This record gives sequence, structure tokens and C-alpha cells, in this order.
Amino acid sequence: MLEYALEWLETRKDLASAADERGRVENHILPYFGHMPLAEVRPFHVRDFVMELKKSRVHKRGTGKGFGTAKLAPRTVRHIYAALQRLFASAVVDELIPSSPIMLKKEVLPKNVDKDPTWRAGAIFERRECVRLAYDVTIPHERRVLYAIKGFAGMRHGEVAGLRVAMYSPKREPLAKLTVARSYDKDGTKTQVTRYVPAHHRLADILDEWLKEGWAKVYGRNPHPEDLLVPRSPGALVAAEALEPDEYEDALDDYEEGDPSVMSDADPAQKLFLKDLAALGMRPRRGHDLRRTFITLAQQDGANRDVIKVITHAPDAQDVMDLYTSFPFEVLCEEVMKLKLEPLVGHEDSQPPSSGSSTSLAPASSAPAASALTAIPAAGIATSAPTSGHVPTVAKPSLPHLALVPNVSTETSQGAAGHRSATVPTEIPTGFGAAGRV
Repeated sequence: MLEYALEWLETRKDLASAADERGRVENHILPYFGHMPLAEVRPFHVRDFVMELKKSRVHKRGTGKGFGTAKLAPRTVRHIYAALQRLFASAVVDELIPSSPIMLKKEVLPKNVDKDPTWRAGAIFERRECVRLAYDVTIPHERRVLYAIKGFAGMRHGEVAGLRVAMYSPKREPLAKLTVARSYDKDGTKTQVTRYVPAHHRLADILDEWLKEGWAKVYGRNPHPEDLLVPRSPGALVAAEALEPDEYEDALDDYEEGDPSVMSDADPAQKLFLKDLAALGMRPRRGHDLRRTFITLAQQDGANRDVIKVITHAPDAQDVMDLYTSFPFEVLCEEVMKLKLEPLVGHEDSQPPSSGSSTSLAPASSAPAASALTAIPAAGIATSAPTSGHVPTVAKPSLPHLALVPNVSTETSQGAAGHRSATVPTEIPTGFGAAGRV
């Protein structure tokens, strides 16, 4: 069975879920069934396998890396069983076996529920947390951009990883546009449906500044239209250091710092995300929870559920109305504009100020501008003083730099209801032409 299973995995490597499926086969199915000929697997073997899964501990990612201490989640057990079903169904089609032995009594499979019933309610970010992840310079620039796209546009990690510079259209009205047509390096998204996502004006500001200056500072050259919009973070090497000692040398070969041609993989990105959350004093969550946060906050702010669904999901193939509904881009923009994402001056969870001092927690728009950069304190850091007014005194910071929200030179056009429609840098870096931008 081992040889056939590996060949089968190769035929499925272009699927969006290929990495997850390979992990389920290599970590769980092959250790149990790999030594057996396909024709000798019987239903009672499958039953015993599932019973073992329900009792087994979590396997670390990758073949032969040992076990953790937690139990497998019920959904994980069901996913592994489904992969086994697909594997044997393929063997039937290839006429290697006359029928599939993958069958169970209903009560054997665990219910399709969360391992921790309280987890899902907390798998979301507060508005302030979502905004801070996009602006606080405690986090490296490229990762702030990654989190902003997830949290301000509701995109999946694979979709963000697959974005090219040319897929961002800053001059589109009434809002800039992101074309979601890929998942990682594969043609097509997870659902094989291309979506057009309006870039909230806060997100557009972040992307414009990123392409004007930030991208080149991180990766050593100016971006071109075919480049990844957010390549893998140079900090991915830090994520590799979290591996077991005997795995670290191999990991060094996979993570070269500052290479703009390498995509952001989900596992290192999640490790870095947890590291960034800890640095900001936030509790652990998944990067995917930023997508959930976007969907939730948009509806809280009055956005139409059906329109937000078009922005974040493919049509439901079982719903004819879904398949027949197409909203103009302007309608999508109007709903995204309702999302309130004001940058904040100061952080409630920052270091406490020194005795007798105070800091402002008002939206940045209410603070007087002192220069071309509007300073935002990170972890209790005092900002540059305004031209007039009281200057707060804050305890000496432990961080070496200020959190700054760029106010780059831009050309701004006005959309419906007076909203900012698009912010475009007045200077485009050399090599970053207009091709594919509109």
C-alpha cells in the first residue's frame, strides 16, 4: 500500500488542500496501513484504526517527528478517515481492488464538533487588536501588511500568499481593488472562483506605502508587477528555530532570509503570528481568525451580509440565488466602507505610564499633525510632540523605536458619499510600472 499511497499523493499535489492531505496520509494512515497490501485491508482494520485515532495523541507535523500530549480533535479524526476513503476509492478506479473496505458503523466516527467547545467563541479579535496588528511597528513591516490584508479584507492565508503586485489596482474607484485568483502558487483559489475584493481605504494606505518604500527596504530591490505582493517574511528563519534541535539544520536550507520569490507558507507564518501576538501581549489565536474578525466587524458596522459573503466566499453551488447573484464592484465597496478601522493613538494594553502622566487613546484623526508622519505609541512609547498643546510624559520604553503610521504623499480621489476612493503614491519605484495595476 505504501507505494500506491505515495503515487496517489503525487497526483493530488496541485490541490489547495494537498499539504494537509499529505500530512494525514504520512502521519497517520501509512504508519498503520503502509505495510499491508491494498487487497488485504478489511473493514475491521478500518474500525480499529479509527478507534486508535480517537485515543491517540497529536502527531507533530512531518513524518517521524514524534507525538505531542494533546488528543486528536474529532474533526481531525474525520478528516483522516475521509482521506483514507479517497485513497481506496482511487484504488478501486485504478482496478487494483474490486471494492473499497472503507466503511464504518455510524457510532464509530466521532461527532463533527470542536475538541474544545469553548474555543470557537474566542477565535476572533477585538477591533483594537485587529488595528494594532496592522500598525504597531513592534511587528516587522511585511508581517503587518500580511495581517492587514487578512483583517481588513477577510482573505485566507493562501490567497494572500499568492497575491502578485499586479493583482492590486490602486486606481480603481471608488476603492482600490485586490483580485483574488490564486491560492499559493496554484491557479485558482480554494473554491476555484476568482473574487474582486475592495481594499478598505485604511488597507489601501498601507499597501500604497508598502509598495512605495517598504517592499524595497525589506527585500532589497523595487517590486515588479509579477512579484509577490507579500513574500515570505525574513523572520521565517526565526520560526524554523522553534523546531526540534535535530530538525534545525534541515530547516536552514528551506528558509533563506529576504528572498522575494518565496511564498509565505502557512506553518511558519502561524508560528511567527503567535510570536507577534505574544510580543503585543495578546492571547494566542490563528491567523485565520483575522478573516473571521473582518466578516464579524463588517456586519456589526452595518454591512450587508449577502454582499460581504460575495467578497469573502464563492457562491454556494446548492443555492441557485447565490449562483445568479452578481453585485457591481461599487456595491461591494459601499459595504466595505462601513467597516470602522481608525488607527489608534496609544494602546490600553501598553506599559503603564509613569506617575502623574497620561496618554491619549483618541483616534489618530483627532490628533494634530506634526509632520509627514503621524506617530502612534507602541507599548507605552511617547510620540513626537505636536506643534502645540500638552506633551504627555511616558515611562521610558523598552522598545528601540516608535510606531509610525505613514502619511505618504498621495493623490486622493473622492468616491460615493465623500469616501476616499483610492490612494496612489505620487512616485512609483523604479521597475514598478503601471502594467497590471489598474
